[in-house]
Amino acid sequence: TTMASVGIGLLFSIFPAITKDRSAGQAFMTVSIVLLILFSGFTVQPSVIPRYWIWLYWINIFAWAYRGLIVNEYQSGKYDYESSVPGLTQGELVLTQMGFIDRNGAPYTFEWAGYSILFSLLICVLSIIGS
Repeated sequence: TTMASVGIGLLFSIFPAITKDRSAGQAFMTVSIVLLILFSGFTVQPSVIPRYWIWLYWINIFAWAYRGLIVNEYQSGKYDYESSVPGLTQGELVLTQMGFIDRNGAPYTFEWAGYSILFSLLICVLSIIGS
């Protein structure tokens, strides 16, 4: 989450640089923050995001941070007891119900936490280069 907050800070430093005046930059940041929050995976689950908006979910730094935290929590071992669905642990069931599943329908694993860190670092580097 630290890398996500640094990445967002750096990302928002680009907006004033590419607009002519302050109010235009603030308007652009407002629209972008609404889209980032809406498609973070918390307000709208990834499994119900329409196909034509799913690209916004996959490039969203909030979604990567949230996905990393959720997978880290529910795959940590605290939720390894059997659930009401045969073959799934309680943590895997929560991940499945929240829409954090891959194309095969299997819940995300710890590799997504690593991908989240790499994506946040990439956003930081691109924001530093762009500003």
